[in-house]
Amino acid sequence: MKILLLSITLLFSSCIDLSGRQNKAHIVNSMANTLEKQHPDTPFVKPEDLNSDDVLVDVRNSNERLISILPNAISKDDFLAKFNEFKEQRIIAYDTIGQRSIPWVNELKQQGLKAFSLRGGVLAWAHHGGDFVDITNQKTKRVHVFSEAWDMLPNGFEAITQ
Repeated sequence: MKILLLSITLLFSSCIDLSGRQNKAHIVNSMANTLEKQHPDTPFVKPEDLNSDDVLVDVRNSNERLISILPNAISKDDFLAKFNEFKEQRIIAYDTIGQRSIPWVNELKQQGLKAFSLRGGVLAWAHHGGDFVDITNQKTKRVHVFSEAWDMLPNGFEAITQ
């Protein structure tokens, strides 16, 4: 059922003119709403509600992270290697839209951690006006979006899918 709802959302989005920022932002928000409904026990945090002391964990694969990450984010592996350092902090996991971060957030919650999924992932972050940095910690507008179907970035960004 989850896959069906997500597929319908993607099919619907393919029928809309995605050239406008408003349409893309609306589609990202609709997909985030769908994920929230599918995962009512998962806590989410909106991009505008992030705090400077949050631990940002990018759960995307290394090829995706090599293109860009949110400033100060760490990989899931780095988080796990320093797990004890973060036990008392609010943990915000993210990926492209939330599909991969949600199960991991639920695992962390079961361990008693204050874990949340970034609502809408990197797509919502970009629409919120958030920055991205490359591996040299320089600002970039290049963002790996997993596949062409997920290229819902605002104008001015370059979607990477390879």
